[in-house]
Amino acid sequence: MPRLSQMRTVPSLARLLARFSAQSLRLKITLLTCVVTFLVALTMFWVSYRQTVAVSLAAANERLLWETQAIANPIRAGFEQLVSDARLVRSSSIPEGYFRAERGGGVDPVSGNDLAHWRARFELAFRALMQQRPDYLRMRYIAAAGGRELARVDRPPGAVLGAAEPDRGRERLVTTAPERLLRGLETPDLARALALDPSGILVVPERGRAGPGRVVRVLVSAQFEGATVGVVEITLDYAALLQAVVRSVRPAAAVLVIDPAGEAISHDPGSGLFMPLGRAQMAPMLAQIAQADPGGAAPNVALADAVTVARYQRVVLDTQEPPFALGVVARHPRVEVFAALGALRTKLIGIGAVLILGSVGVAFLAATWITEALPRMTAQLREAARSGGPPVHLPIERRDEIGDLARSFEALRRRIVSSEARAQEVIETVVDGIITIDERGIICDYNPACERLFGYGREEVVGRDVGMLMPEGDGSAHQAYLTRLSRGPGEGPDDTRVVGRTVGRGRDLVARRKDGSTFILELSVSHTHYGNQRFFTGILRDITARKEMEVMKNEFVSTVNHELRTPLTTIRGALGLLKTTSAHLLDAKSARLLDLSYDSCGRLAHLVDDILDMEKIEAGKMEYRLERQEINTLVREIVERHTSYADQYDVRFTVLCAPEPLHCRVDPSRFNQALVNLLSNAAKFSPRGGEVIFAIGREGESVTIRVTDQGPGIPREFRDKIFGKFAQADASSTRARGGSGLGLNIARAIILAFEGEITFTTRIGQGTTFCIRLPRDVELPLQRSA
Repeated sequence: MPRLSQMRTVPSLARLLARFSAQSLRLKITLLTCVVTFLVALTMFWVSYRQTVAVSLAAANERLLWETQAIANPIRAGFEQLVSDARLVRSSSIPEGYFRAERGGGVDPVSGNDLAHWRARFELAFRALMQQRPDYLRMRYIAAAGGRELARVDRPPGAVLGAAEPDRGRERLVTTAPERLLRGLETPDLARALALDPSGILVVPERGRAGPGRVVRVLVSAQFEGATVGVVEITLDYAALLQAVVRSVRPAAAVLVIDPAGEAISHDPGSGLFMPLGRAQMAPMLAQIAQADPGGAAPNVALADAVTVARYQRVVLDTQEPPFALGVVARHPRVEVFAALGALRTKLIGIGAVLILGSVGVAFLAATWITEALPRMTAQLREAARSGGPPVHLPIERRDEIGDLARSFEALRRRIVSSEARAQEVIETVVDGIITIDERGIICDYNPACERLFGYGREEVVGRDVGMLMPEGDGSAHQAYLTRLSRGPGEGPDDTRVVGRTVGRGRDLVARRKDGSTFILELSVSHTHYGNQRFFTGILRDITARKEMEVMKNEFVSTVNHELRTPLTTIRGALGLLKTTSAHLLDAKSARLLDLSYDSCGRLAHLVDDILDMEKIEAGKMEYRLERQEINTLVREIVERHTSYADQYDVRFTVLCAPEPLHCRVDPSRFNQALVNLLSNAAKFSPRGGEVIFAIGREGESVTIRVTDQGPGIPREFRDKIFGKFAQADASSTRARGGSGLGLNIARAIILAFEGEITFTTRIGQGTTFCIRLPRDVELPLQRSA
């Protein structure tokens, strides 16, 4: 489904772009300005909004950092004051006097005071401190021996947590009577406190007795004569401490104080209420804190989620036993942090809208001013194209791009007019006739050369059927031919073949003059389209004289074939018989003249054969009988049959066969003729004692036969003409070595008839390699004419 949706989106986008490109330039400029302005405004809005969000978050974090520190510092100070009070009681003279009296049988030998006096002194000190510290719930002194209470003062439960002005009952402190003091308080907490050194502190959290607040007990050990004799214990309601701190600081954020058990007291600045929160309620906050501070070592970290922005401050008390730490969290709802962003967003949107509308208006006016000349130019050019005349007035005086365009149009028009004038002059003065017809065969143009060819004036033929220039009977056939050419694509199966056979190729036709006489002309046709109509242009040339020369040439070739070849054969046979019968009867000079005459007859007969073969190839009368041949065997046999060339020129032939059988379809006789031409050339141009190598191989689906000699190489100026008729690089050397200059031309024609090719590479002074490439095992007709 996503791929189908994407495929549908691409054509929709293409159609949208096509519609946009079809709009006027004025509208395009306006729309593009609107889009660019919108993107700029959107970018500015986004950047400004993001920066404002970042600044707001930074300001909120800074404010929350201050508030967490403002809450945490008084709480830490309160705990430090509590420890100071406990140590103050421990270090006073009361504990020593009490234990001296106890050891002295109930009376202190130093001061003379009894136990009741010292217990009253304990109670008086406790009451004085608790009256100054409304968040103390209890103070007591516990003896090490037996874990008995020696003195205790309690504060009764005050107002419910969350009251605006809680009453802790400062005047209702309760002193416990001696007979009601507890004994046997040997608890693990007491044992840990007795084990502390004089500077140690033990903080024990527990459920508060004063309502739902949080309570901690602070214990310090008391020493007498170097031994631990008791413990001073103060119980603190730190919920009351928090209320006092909040009333003093008045934070704008909601505050949480989290104890080591994961429970908390929450203060809402809106209602002013303090609410206890259990561990289950605190689980998300605790997880957030653990994620922000995995090791629990950071003093202050930032917290944030989708709803709130918060800061967390750890309050660690300096205790000897496991550290006692509280957490202070101040948080703001994101809605309140970003309350001012709504107004800013609205303001930015308004500014962006005004900017877009203003830019579009200015762009429209600017586009109108810039393009106002274009419609007039378009109308003038359209009218000039319709009427064929020049535009009335183009704004060539403008100095902007439109002026450049107008001047370019004017220069182009003048160039076209000049080009048309030159073309018309060429057409009127060219020697060849030029005639243009449409798809119906109606003559549209007719140059003066045609007037000289046909005898008709231009006004006599333009607008009439081209059949009037053809002999009787050819006009109807030509009309049918045009009908087939004029069919649209796909309307006729032979349309492509008919056009390919006619257009772009030259052919000979019989034409008729005005006086009724006929002549032979050469016709070359090209075609072009103007709008939806096709036109054909023919270039005509009278070739009557050339045809007469070809007839004379054919007669000459026939004469050579019958009147020259037959006597040459007879003479060569007679000379050969004479050489055989008179070998020992003639002197050396006569024998040399006889050999020279015999060889010259052979060369002349070979030249006549080459000329006849060339004429057959050009006339398409050369016949080939293709057979499937194994090339390694065929080449080796041909080379072995012609070792006389090697002996004659004192060279050696080497055949390097392919490691595998290679088959091609060739005419063995004609292939022999082509290869012998290469072989004889290589032998003639190789130095005495040289080597001619015939290497057979395979390249892809082609079989290659390379003939390499060690001759002087082919001169650079002759390489383009080497396969031409009667091609001779050096006439003097050719005569010295023999040859007509037709061998390579005939060899290439034969190889092309086998659907192969022949190429060469050469280096001056190092030799030449001719390479024959033939298709490997290609099925061809049994007989082929070329």
